[in-house]
Amino acid sequence: MSLDNITFEVAFKYLTDKGVTAYELHKFSGASEAGFRKLLNGNVDNPRRKTKDILIDYYKSLVRGKKLTITEKVDSELLSQEQSLFLDDLILNHEKALLNHGLFKTWLNLKLAERENEIHREYTNRDSKI
Repeated sequence: MSLDNITFEVAFKYLTDKGVTAYELHKFSGASEAGFRKLLNGNVDNPRRKTKDILIDYYKSLVRGKKLTITEKVDSELLSQEQSLFLDDLILNHEKALLNHGLFKTWLNLKLAERENEIHREYTNRDSKI
């Protein structure tokens, strides 16, 4: 699925998985923060088309690298954030085509490095509190 054909469901899952807040969506669009909060909390069964379009547009802006403040910084020696988001989208939406391609190895190495950094931060924070 290309970015031009992204569905609301895919965009919504990605944004909730990344921890996007109602405030971020409000600042991006100017629409009601309370309405986004209800949507993100699962209190809206069938959002309006305009709301769906806002979430899809915000997803696209994140994946294209225009708004990257909510993503964790990746080690600059591996990949930039924009490249990381691009690879995430590419791998998740075109995994069959990439099984034999070197990008998959790069993406996997990136994900492993991110997890290693998370574990290191957890242990560093835990040890500093002792």
